[in-house]
Formats: sequence, C-alpha cells, structure tokens
Amino acid sequence: MLRFLTKAKGQTFSKTAHKIVGYYLKKKQIGELKAFSIDTTSKKLIISFVPRFFTDVLTIEAKNYNILKDAQRGKNYLTFDNITTSNNWNDSRFKALIKDRKIEIPAKYSKFINLIG
Repeated sequence: MLRFLTKAKGQTFSKTAHKIVGYYLKKKQIGELKAFSIDTTSKKLIISFVPRFFTDVLTIEAKNYNILKDAQRGKNYLTFDNITTSNNWNDSRFKALIKDRKIEIPAKYSKFINLIG
C-alpha cells in the first residue's frame, strides 16, 4: 500500500511540475516546452525546449529540486540547487532567466503541491 501511495505521489508531482515548467516558459516568453522528465529518486528535472527566436532544442538539467513554501507571501516556489544546459554558451543567459534558481508556482498548481508535499 505504501509503495502505491509513493508512486501516486510521484506521478502527481511529475504531472504538476511538467505543467508548472511549461507555464513558466510560456508566461516569460522563454520558449516552447518540447520534452520533460523527472527523476524523483535523484530529484532531477530534464527539460527540453526551443528558446524564443531559435530553432535548436536546448536541454536543461535542474538538479536537487525542492518546493519552497513562503508563508509570509503565501507563495510556493520550485527551486533548484544547480542548473546546467546542453550548450555552455546559453548557460549564463538561461540562468539569468531563472532568477535565484526558482520558479514561482501559480496558485492553481500550488493546491496540488500542498496536497502531496
């Protein structure tokens, strides 16, 4: 039973994180999400997208993700310890777009995060 609940929690988080990242890329006009995978064991996200005004896919590896709950502001954030890109030239540019290595989780997705987290 515990294994089932753990798997369900991981699947729910994976789908929610996919939506959060896709929404963030679109809202900030960074690019279009092409692929998304998550490893809940090693806490790693792999995101592939086409940056705005480019034709090549850029792949991002965000390691050691976590959920940061800011009770004072009433907001949740998806945070990362380390972000690397498939193209070093874009590394610093992309990191500037993800300020403080965190993405604000929209209120509609925070409900799911609060339920599973």
